[in-house]
Amino acid sequence: MMHLFHFAVLFMLRVVQNARFNHTHHLYNSSIVRPASFHGHPTESCQHGFNVPRAWEAHSRESSGTMLFGTSAAQRIIWQHQHPFDCRSGRFLVFVAFNRGYGHGIGSTIHVIGQYLSIAISLGRILILGDGGIWTSDSFCRDALRLDKCFFEPLSSCSFDDMPAEMPALDTQRNQSQQYLQVTGPTSISDWKAVPVIFHKLLHVSGIPLDGWSYWWRCQSSAFIVRPNARTEYAIAEARRIIFPFRVSPGTISVYVRRGDKANETPGMIASDEPFLHVAESMRQSNAGLSNTIYLGTEDNATVKFFSGNTSWIVLHTNVSRYHERKSPLDHATHIGPSVEFINSLVSLDLSLQCDGFVAAMGSNWGRLINEMRSTVRCKADHPASDPEQPQGMHRVMPYKSR
Repeated sequence: MMHLFHFAVLFMLRVVQNARFNHTHHLYNSSIVRPASFHGHPTESCQHGFNVPRAWEAHSRESSGTMLFGTSAAQRIIWQHQHPFDCRSGRFLVFVAFNRGYGHGIGSTIHVIGQYLSIAISLGRILILGDGGIWTSDSFCRDALRLDKCFFEPLSSCSFDDMPAEMPALDTQRNQSQQYLQVTGPTSISDWKAVPVIFHKLLHVSGIPLDGWSYWWRCQSSAFIVRPNARTEYAIAEARRIIFPFRVSPGTISVYVRRGDKANETPGMIASDEPFLHVAESMRQSNAGLSNTIYLGTEDNATVKFFSGNTSWIVLHTNVSRYHERKSPLDHATHIGPSVEFINSLVSLDLSLQCDGFVAAMGSNWGRLINEMRSTVRCKADHPASDPEQPQGMHRVMPYKSR
């Protein structure tokens, strides 16, 4: 299978009429029952698109679909910031952590980049990515060693190749006059819940409460970062033909269950698979548009066995290598090949986003990524979603820890 991979600013609030599911997206109450609204309508219609090249939209976008309020404007603002008229006069923040030994899973990697994008915009700097570390270390990426060159569209029209070999480090105040600054990890100004000031006016009129702004930003940054380039889209299509030669039917429920070493990080996470199945059942019973089909995303073969053994459901999943041990996804990626794991994961993400109901724990970076993408470029902000670890509603949509 390996050779297949080697081929390789404000919008007015708009009321969404006749949505397929009778739900309004709510940052803190997106439970299986109809949630309360954010001062009426915290979403906007998807009918006008996203204003950035190669946004990872569905192949046939629902004209009646909705995205988080401000998404279209935010994507254009980020794009314009990262694509200056003249790179020679720009000021840059170069993120080089991943080639310095920092290990992150794919979801965590995307979220870390998103927060440095926030810092860069807040400082009036353009974010440039350095080496992608393990994820760009095999032959699929060849000499394209940056994530936004190997797998994704470039974050900026300015090139890492034009950056000087030596750059001073980002500091609290020191070095701020320098054209180029680099960051290799958390700094004294790393606020993981910060939202660039440029979006504050937009958020003030949105009705989104202040403590929901960081979640909104996570959604916007992920939507901007996760834009597969043409080569990656081809690899996704080829991989899917092998590992998932099926169709995701309308009404399918996405269930994502994170296992592996996550319990080592978050001892309070649900260890049983049963709550995920129970939430999916409650969601199906509460929404006439949902079916008894589940698309299951997980790295755990025991979780696949549990769900597949339930005769009340049709359970679909990719045919990929899985494990049951408490080991890191980085270890698994090293075993099967980093690019194989990366492409397989994007296949699974795409399949999850084709579903119409969403079950995942927000304590997982990948669970949050599914939620962020379905709420923005996949136009399913009004579809039912639930976190089994938060049965009264998704009040926690950020990580367990400060990051």
